[in-house]
Amino acid sequence: MKHAYCIIAHNEPDLLRTLIKSIDDKRNDIFLLIDKKADFSKFKDIRPQFSNMYFAEPVNIKWGG
Repeated sequence: MKHAYCIIAHNEPDLLRTLIKSIDDKRNDIFLLIDKKADFSKFKDIRPQFSNMYFAEPVNIKWGG
């Protein structure tokens, strides 16, 4: 059985790195959406070791709207 994790991120790359590390397993797929307003360079080095990770096209997200 596989699991899919859908994650939306804007900032806090260290927290995202910890989350990715905690769910990193060959049975998991990770789908990551970075807010278009975020600095993508802070997130580009975050990679799981065992999971497949897919990046969605950045979207301008209205937080709390």
